[in-house]
Amino acid sequence: MLPLLALACTLLGAPQAITRPAACSMEPLLGTWVAQSLTSDGAPETDEEMLGSRLTFSADRLVVDTARQAHLAFALRLEPDARPCAFYLSPLEGNPEPSGWMLFKVAGGVLKLGFGDNLERRPASFEDRPNMHVLRLTR
Repeated sequence: MLPLLALACTLLGAPQAITRPAACSMEPLLGTWVAQSLTSDGAPETDEEMLGSRLTFSADRLVVDTARQAHLAFALRLEPDARPCAFYLSPLEGNPEPSGWMLFKVAGGVLKLGFGDNLERRPASFEDRPNMHVLRLTR
C-alpha cells in the first residue's frame, strides 16, 4: 500500500497545505482615526458632520465624535471570519443611531469603512452601488 501512495504522490504531486486567509482582527483598528473623505453611490460627498469626525476604536467599542460635536458610542462585535472583514454596531448611552453592519479594511495607513444607508444591511463588498457609502480615514 505504501508504494502505491508514494507513486500517487510522485504522479500527482505532494498534497498541498490548504491555506486559509487570516481571520479579521481588531488590532489594526485600535486607536483614533479622522475621516478624510466620503463617497456615496460612488460619488464624492461633502457631509460636513462626517468629514473631520474622529472615530476611536477599542476592543469592543466605537466612539464617534462628529465634526458638529455630537458624541456617539456603539458596542462593537467583530465577525472574525467575515470576507471582507466586518463588524456589527449597537448604539449605547442614548445614541439615536441605528444598529447595523460596517465593512473595514486597513491598508497603507488608511482605514476604509463601507456601509449601507442607516447601516441597514451588511454590504457584500466595497463596490460602488446605490445606497453604499465608503468613508476613508487616517490616523
